[in-house]
Amino acid sequence: MAEKICRILFVEDMIDLIDGVLSELECLHPLWILDTAPDIDEAWRMFLQADYHCLVLDVMLPTSQSGVPLNSEGVCLAKWVWGVGEISPPSELAADSPKRKVPIVFLTSRDTTGVQAEVVGIPEGASKPKYFSRLDDVEEVAKTIIELARHFEIKPAMEM
Repeated sequence: MAEKICRILFVEDMIDLIDGVLSELECLHPLWILDTAPDIDEAWRMFLQADYHCLVLDVMLPTSQSGVPLNSEGVCLAKWVWGVGEISPPSELAADSPKRKVPIVFLTSRDTTGVQAEVVGIPEGASKPKYFSRLDDVEEVAKTIIELARHFEIKPAMEM
């Protein structure tokens, strides 16, 4: 049986901090597509243009969007993906889009408990986000991303 080719979006402004996870995934799944974005503006554009099996988000990211809470930009991006929150994204995504349910992993230098408290409004049918410190084991983070990506099925909007 052929391996499922997954596409993962990593959103991190300091890419060297996730080199270990990227290397681990490239080694285990060389055919997978691993995209990176340095800020939530670019990440949102990429998210709208491609179908991802998993998003890996830093919590603190650069943005040009006004009103985005300082030091919680990655959480804001997750809320845009899910279609929840007080701050509207730069362009709208259909409320019934299957993209809304893409699994999310937060990889942060902040206390993961504090980040979890900020993440509210997960849509029905979407998996709860996973949280890792940058100090966590690279293999464990990669394993979690692989599991989430493999089990997420991208469905055309008509099937929803």
